[in-house]
Amino acid sequence: MSFKILYAVVTPHAAADGVMTVECRVDDPKGRLQRITRKVVERLQPHDARTTFTYEDFLFHSLIERGMIFLCVTDAGSGQRIAFQFLAEIKADVTSLMAMGKRGDELQRVVRQKIASYNDGKQDKLKVLRGQVDDVKMVMMESIEKLAERGEKIELLVDKTTLLNNSSQDFRKKAKAVKRSMCAKNFKLIILMVFLLLCVGAGVFLYLCSGVHCIKG
Repeated sequence: MSFKILYAVVTPHAAADGVMTVECRVDDPKGRLQRITRKVVERLQPHDARTTFTYEDFLFHSLIERGMIFLCVTDAGSGQRIAFQFLAEIKADVTSLMAMGKRGDELQRVVRQKIASYNDGKQDKLKVLRGQVDDVKMVMMESIEKLAERGEKIELLVDKTTLLNNSSQDFRKKAKAVKRSMCAKNFKLIILMVFLLLCVGAGVFLYLCSGVHCIKG
């Protein structure tokens, strides 16, 4: 069953003589819904902030805030979500208009337009579309956050790689310096060993050739 608002009322709680601020009848040729709705409104209490009553084949959805009653009547098969969405919107619209000093026909016109937009199903479709757009926005935001986080990790990795490259270059420089130092020390050691060998050889030679052994006649 498609959603349809049959009747809508906006009125102060415990209004004098049952006078309604706004009363829109969509499908009530005999005034039956009007009589039932007035009885429902009379029984509503200030603490009934958000309620749904069932009567025969109808649902009476009411929203009470700051002494104002916002009520709509739908078929028994209609869902509550869309009904309370409708009440929340007319509450916002009517409250805003009343704050601007608007009364009577102006409020009636706004409520009737809102009823018409809900009864043709456009508002619920629009709500679904907005929900889908919000979901897409959420996915995009999560993707952006992940990209930003990944960018930070990449930047950190680049910094570490740069530091590692610098450390590697320093290591190579120190290794070359140590190698040169070791080569110089090895060269000095070789020269010292050669000098010592020469000295030992000279000493042996002088020892063997000392005295008469190396003198002829």
